[in-house]
Amino acid sequence: MLDRTADTFASRFTVQSGSRIRILPAEIVAWISAAGDYVELHSEGHSYLMRETMASLELRLDPAKFLRIHRSRIVQSRSIVELRSIENREFTVTLSDGSKHRSSRTYADRLERWLALGRV
Repeated sequence: MLDRTADTFASRFTVQSGSRIRILPAEIVAWISAAGDYVELHSEGHSYLMRETMASLELRLDPAKFLRIHRSRIVQSRSIVELRSIENREFTVTLSDGSKHRSSRTYADRLERWLALGRV
């Protein structure tokens, strides 16, 4: 389940863990990974499963805040602290939580556009 802002972008995520329902503000989610028919939200050293595909979730995220870098990864753009060129328009993207993610050529244009705009 997602709550949306007036701009129709997700402002928080509702995730269930056992008998608990946790509300995660979108701004504390550092990165998102694909997990079959689920996505895994990574925040403050914890991960939470949510039944949603990457494609449908990406449509609900604010593109000024979240950046898809690979078919299985979306990152919070303000969490990016370093890019290392690998080869052929691919990068290793390091986030402020220390995690490292490989970008793909498919999403290289998005990453390069983000760099050019100087968004954080």
